[in-house]
Amino acid sequence: MYVYVCVCMCMYELATCFRSSCALVLKSYKGIRE
Repeated sequence: MYVYVCVCMCMYELATCFRSSCALVLKSYKGIRE
């Protein structure tokens, strides 16, 4: 759920996503899925 929230925030505010730790969470999540 946490990752999903981060994704939603990214869609609305890309700058916020890359600046926040959410970006790291998304990168880790993507790496695990790939």
